[in-house]
Amino acid sequence: MKLTKLYAALALTIAPLSAQALEDRTIENSSGRPVFIARFFEIGDGIFDDSETSFWSWQGHEAYKNEIVEGLRYWAEILQPQGDNPATIVNIGTVDMPGNAYGGSLEANGGKSALTQMQQNILGLSPATGTLPLGGHGFFGLGQDDYALNPALTQTPLSGKDSVLLTAIHEIAHGLGISSSVENWGDDKDIRPYFKNQLNSWTQLLRDDNGNPARAGQSILCTGCNIPYDANAFDLRQDKGFLIGANIEQVLAGGLRGVPIKILGDGGSVDDDFMSHIELRNSVMSHQNYRNYSGFMEAELAVLQDLGYTIDRANFFGRSIYGDGLELVNTQGFFARNAEGTHYLPGQYNQSTLGLGLHIYGSNNQVRQAADLLAAGSGGAGIRVDGENNTLVIDPGVRIYADGLNGQGVQFAYGRGHTLVHRGDIQATGPQGVGLRFDFGTNSLSNEVERRGSYIRSINGTNEALLPELNGPLVEQADISGRVAGRQAAILISDNAYVKRINLMQGAQIEGDIVSHYAERDDNNQLRLTTLSFGQAADNMGRSIDQPDATFHLSYAGNITGKDNLALSFDGGTTQLNGTLQVHNATIKEAATLGGNASFDLASGQTLINAGTLTPGNSVGRIKVNGDFQQTATGQLVAEFDGKGDHDALAISGNADLAGTLKLTPVADWYQNAWAVDTGSFVEAASYNGSFDATQITAVSPTLQFDATPLGNERYRLSATRADNAYSQYGRNENQQEAGKALFKLAAAGTAPAQALFQTLDFSATDGSQIPAALDQISPAGYSTALAASLMHERSIMQTARQGLSQSMLRPGTDWQGYALVFGASGDQNTRGSMLGYDANSYGLIVGAGRALESAPDFAVGAQLDISDLSVKPDAPYSGKSKATAFGLAAHLQYRPGAREGLFAFSGLRLGLEQADMRRQIAIGDYQATHSSDWTGRNLSIDAGTGYLWELNPSFSVGPFASMNYALVSRPSVDESGNAATRLHLDSKRVDALRSSLGLTAEWNRDLTNGSKLAVNVDVGWNHEWLDRDLTQAARFAIASTDTAFNTRNSVLPRDTMSLRAGLTWQRSERLSIGTGISSQFGGGYSSLQGQVNLRWAF
Repeated sequence: MKLTKLYAALALTIAPLSAQALEDRTIENSSGRPVFIARFFEIGDGIFDDSETSFWSWQGHEAYKNEIVEGLRYWAEILQPQGDNPATIVNIGTVDMPGNAYGGSLEANGGKSALTQMQQNILGLSPATGTLPLGGHGFFGLGQDDYALNPALTQTPLSGKDSVLLTAIHEIAHGLGISSSVENWGDDKDIRPYFKNQLNSWTQLLRDDNGNPARAGQSILCTGCNIPYDANAFDLRQDKGFLIGANIEQVLAGGLRGVPIKILGDGGSVDDDFMSHIELRNSVMSHQNYRNYSGFMEAELAVLQDLGYTIDRANFFGRSIYGDGLELVNTQGFFARNAEGTHYLPGQYNQSTLGLGLHIYGSNNQVRQAADLLAAGSGGAGIRVDGENNTLVIDPGVRIYADGLNGQGVQFAYGRGHTLVHRGDIQATGPQGVGLRFDFGTNSLSNEVERRGSYIRSINGTNEALLPELNGPLVEQADISGRVAGRQAAILISDNAYVKRINLMQGAQIEGDIVSHYAERDDNNQLRLTTLSFGQAADNMGRSIDQPDATFHLSYAGNITGKDNLALSFDGGTTQLNGTLQVHNATIKEAATLGGNASFDLASGQTLINAGTLTPGNSVGRIKVNGDFQQTATGQLVAEFDGKGDHDALAISGNADLAGTLKLTPVADWYQNAWAVDTGSFVEAASYNGSFDATQITAVSPTLQFDATPLGNERYRLSATRADNAYSQYGRNENQQEAGKALFKLAAAGTAPAQALFQTLDFSATDGSQIPAALDQISPAGYSTALAASLMHERSIMQTARQGLSQSMLRPGTDWQGYALVFGASGDQNTRGSMLGYDANSYGLIVGAGRALESAPDFAVGAQLDISDLSVKPDAPYSGKSKATAFGLAAHLQYRPGAREGLFAFSGLRLGLEQADMRRQIAIGDYQATHSSDWTGRNLSIDAGTGYLWELNPSFSVGPFASMNYALVSRPSVDESGNAATRLHLDSKRVDALRSSLGLTAEWNRDLTNGSKLAVNVDVGWNHEWLDRDLTQAARFAIASTDTAFNTRNSVLPRDTMSLRAGLTWQRSERLSIGTGISSQFGGGYSSLQGQVNLRWAF
C-alpha cells in the first residue's frame, strides 16, 4: 500500500541544492512551452528534499525515469501555465521506502502564502526572494517495488502491478496543492488534529459533515481523534467531509454534495495525511486500497480549477454524470476544441490523452446517448460506465469512436447490474483498440494489494467478503443491433468482468474478434457462463424481446475466444461463422440456422447441439468440432454437393449422436447427363450413436432429377438425370419447344463453354417459370425482325422516291428536273401471337432526276440513288439490335396526260444492298454473353399502279388508285462471334412479299399573289399482303459438334394495314420547288410514321 509523505510545512532552513544533479529533462506542452523540468538525483548527488538523498541507483531503471516524465507530460497537457515564469522544477530522488512514495512542495513565500511553490510558479506569480531553498519547486521520492514494465495510459490500469507512471501522476498532485493545512498536536497514538493558523488553498475548499467550512486553528472531531467535543470544531465524526467550489458544483450538478474527502483510511483508523486526497470512488487521487483509474475524473479537474489552475476541462471530458436515478438524453458531443478552448469543432477528433466523451459515475441512471463522441488521443474513450444498475442506450446513427492508441469505444469499468442497448456505431481502430470492453481493469497499487471484479475480491491474495457492488454481473444484458469494431477486439470481456448475456440482433455488425477471459465459478463450482446469442428479435427501441427473429442475418469472419465463459446460443434467423470458435458450448435452436466454415473448439466434455439447421460451408465447405455433436429430432443437417462430387462435411473429433434429418442439397453447378458419384462421409466422427431419421434431397432444379443411395457410414451414391424434355416441357409455344429440344442436345454434348449456361438454367426457379424467357433469348428472332424491318424499309424508300418524282414533274416541258429528299422514319410492330414485335428507326437521302419524253410528253422517266441507315430492336424478351446501311438504285416510269384530271399510272424498279450487323446480349441469371455478326444483304422491289382524277373545281381534284408491290430481301448464312454456349449459326434466308394497295387520292392547288404556287396532296389506302407472312429461320448452336439445329417460325408482316400520307409543295418558280410530307401506316399491331423534306430544281 502506498503511503504519502507531505512536506507543505517544511522549515526554511533546508540546505541548498547540491551542484551535482545528475540529469534534467524538460517537459513541454503542445505549444512548445516548457512546463516542467524533471531533475533526477542519483546516489551522491545530494539532498533532493529536506533530508533525503537518493538511496538506490537509477542505473538499470531508465524506464522509471521515462514513466515519471510521461506522468509529468500528462500534467503538462492538463495545466495551462500563466504568466512568463520559467518551467516548474521537480526534484526526483530514490528512497528506502519499499512499496511507497511521496511528493510535495514547500509553502510559497516562506509559509506566508496559501499556495505551494509549484502552484505559485504555474499560476504565474513571482516568488519572494530566496524562497526556493531546494533549488526546485517540488519534490518526488520513489521507493522500490515490483513495478510494471512500460505501462500505458489507459482508461483503467491493466498491468496488475504497481506503476511508476501512475505513482508520479498521484504524487505530483500533492506538490500542486492537494494537501491539507492540518497538524497533529499529539503523536501516532494520541491523535489531536488542528487546522494551522494559515489555511492553504486546498483547505479553504473543505467542508465538514455538516457543510461548515474549515477555519484557522480549528480542532477536528473524528472517530479515533483524541479531541474533546466542541460545537465549533470541524466535525468529521461521520467522515463525510467534502470539497466545494464553483467549478466543482458545475460538474457535480447536484449529484453529490461535493467532492468527497476522508479523514479515516480503508481500515478505519485515522489517515495521518489528514484529508489530503480526493476520495471519489476508486480515484487515482484517492488514498483507497483499490484504484482503477489511470487519470483524473472531471470532478478532480474541477477541484484543480477551484485551486486556481487554468484548465480547458471540456478538452478532456464531454459530460460526466455523478447523480443517481436520473433519466436523461445526452446531446453533448465530444470533439476537438478550437485554439481558444472555448467551443468544440463538431466532426473533428479530440486528441487529448485519456479524453472521455461521457462518464457515468452515479448509479441507477438511464442515459440515452444522442450525439457523436469522437476521441483519438492516447487512452481516449467514448463512454465509461461505473456505478451500479445503469442503463446506457446508444441511438441509431450515433458514432462512438475512440481511434487512438489504447482507445476504448465503450467500457463498463465497475459495479454490477448495468444494461447496454446499442443501435449506433462503436469503433476503436487504433493500436490495442477495443470497441466494447467489459473490464474492471486492475488496481493501480497492484492486484496483490486488492483485486476486485464480478464475484471477485481478494486482499494480499486472500479472498474477502464481496462488496455489494461486486455481488452480481457487471452487465446483465447487452443488446446489440449496431456496429462494433475494434483492432484488438470488437468485444472484450476481461478476467474480472462477468457479463450475463450479449444479444447480437438484426443490424449488428461485428468487425474484430470477440474475446472473454472470465473463468470464475459459482458456489456450486460451476462456471459462470456468458450467453452470446445470435438472432433474437428486438422491440422498436432495440431491446431484446426474448423471441427468435426469422429475419436475422449475420455473417461474421472473426474469431470467438472464451472456452471457460462463452456459451453460444443461435436463437433465430441465419448466422454465418467462418473463424475459430474457442467456446464452452454451442446450441442451435429450432428457429435458427448456422452456416459457414467455422472451427469449434469446445470445453472438455462439451457438445455442439443442433435442434435447428446446421449448414456447413458457405457453399461447399466444412465445420469442425473439437468435442461432441448431438442432433435432436427437430434438427437438420443440410449438406451441399457439387458436380465434381465435393460436398459439405461435419467433422467431429468426438462422438456424433444422430437423429432428425440429413438434407442433401445440390449446388448450382454443371451436371452432365447420367451424372453419378460416390461421396465421402457427410458426418465424420470418432464414434456414432443412432442415425438420421430421414435422408432427403432438396428439390432445387426444374430440369434435373437427383437421387441418393446409402452406402453406409453416412456415405451415399448421388446421381442426376436430365429428361429429353427437360427444357422443352416449359415451352409455351412451338418455337420455345423447338429451342428447348435443341438445348437438351447441347447439354448431351456437354461442351465446356455450354456448362455455365446449363448451371444457370438447371438451377433457375424450381417451377421452371424462368425457362421460357431464356428460350426466347437464345432464339434467332432478332434476325427475323431485321428482315421484316428491311422489307418495310425497302417499300418505304420505293414509295418515297416515286412521290418525289411526281412532285418534281409539275413543271411542263421536257427538261431534266433534279430532286433531293431527306427523310426519317420510325416504325413499331407490336407483339401479337406469333407476330414478332420490334422498333425500327431510319433516316436517309434520295437524289434523283426525271423528265418528260419528247416523243411522248404524257410519259416521264426518272432515276434515283439513295443511301439510308436503319436500326432495329426486337421487343423483349428477344435479344439483339441490328444496324444496316442501305444503298439503292431505282428507275421509274410515269404516265400522266393531265395534271389535274384524267388517268394516271406508274411503275418502278429498285435494286439495293444492305451492309448490316447484329449484336445480341444474352442475360439469363448469372449467365452473360454477347454475340455479334455482320453480313451483306440484297434487296429488290417492283411496283406498278394506276388511278384516275376528277377535277371538282379548278383547285381541287380527287380520285381512286390501285397498285401492286413486290419486294424481296435476302441475307446470307451467318456465324456469330464468341465461344459462349448461345452462339448461333444461321442458314441463309430470303423473304418475298406481294402487297396490293387500294385507296383514294386528292390534290389541292392554288396560285399565290407573288407568282409562286402551293400544292397539297393527300392519300388514303388499304394494303393487303398476298404471300405467306411467316418466316422460318433455321439455326443451330455453333459450339456443338453434334446436331443442335432448330427452327423458329414467326409472322413478320401484318396481313392488312391502312396508310395515310399528306404532302405540301411550294413552287417558288418553274425551276425551283420545296416540299414536305408525312406518312403513316398502321394495322395488325404495326404503326409507322415517316417525315420527309424534298427539294426540286430544273436544269
